Amino acid sequence: MTYTKDETLVFQYRAISKSDDNHTIENLALKQLYFSDPATFKDPDDCKVWLDESGTEDQWANLIMINRKARMVDCTQAEAKQLLTDYLERGYFTKDGDIYILVRNERYDKERARNGYRGDLTASPRVCCFSDTCSSVSMWEEHADNHRGICLCYSPMKSTNTNYMYISTSLGTSRIESELYNVYYVLASRLKDKINIFDEQAARKICKRLRTKADDYQYEREYRIICFENELKNDILNYWEGDLKRIIFGLEINPEDAELVYETVKNHYPPNTVNFYRSIGTVEDRVIIDHNPISNIDEYIRNLV
Repeated sequence: MTYTKDETLVFQYRAISKSDDNHTIENLALKQLYFSDPATFKDPDDCKVWLDESGTEDQWANLIMINRKARMVDCTQAEAKQLLTDYLERGYFTKDGDIYILVRNERYDKERARNGYRGDLTASPRVCCFSDTCSSVSMWEEHADNHRGICLCYSPMKSTNTNYMYISTSLGTSRIESELYNVYYVLASRLKDKINIFDEQAARKICKRLRTKADDYQYEREYRIICFENELKNDILNYWEGDLKRIIFGLEINPEDAELVYETVKNHYPPNTVNFYRSIGTVEDRVIIDHNPISNIDEYIRNLV
């Protein structure tokens, strides 16, 4: 697949703390993208997948056979059906007509796992979030310490075969292209629509669910890279240094933080590869008019108050 650069940028709003406990400066220095656990997100339903775990006798028996075979345990369909009958008698399932419905609790889940069925996802998702705008007042307020932080501006790769965009990342010495998904926004009530585990489109629907949010968050205009915790080390991937194109200083950034960001870039990136911009607008009126390039960074920092 061929990738090309275009003028499209994606943005991350970041706060700067004195102890760097949010790792903004560390991640900037080490060219790291941090992947968050959705359980920490403001939206409690973000990345939650609601499963409908009901199916016919044949569907459950086939799934039990597949899972036991994956564990190198021989199992015929008759044996799988007998196991399902045993589960029903123990209360692990209920039955509505011809449909077997899984009963969820911790003890039952452990017992079923030992016998070849796991209904949960194999690993928890981790998400690295971006926006398609650097001018969202709400994002500056919420994610960049009320305009006292910065906005990192990345130039992703774009596939010539699709409309998807990609951020170049690296694991060790190898580079991969991680898909940068646009996020869908729907009514919050839609987020709890269940996906039947035997639906032929279940995998596609689960992937789409991981990139869907409540419409209360449309202001974020989000893109995201999705990985799983077993694919990451310390929830981090490294971006290629050439993908960071600009850093925008917030309207209220203090001179010490601006200088720290500038020195970090100067010490860890090739010369003249990252450009610095200043925000134009007013915090009081909640207006960001534009972002202008800084021609003299030393003078800009001296003039900050």
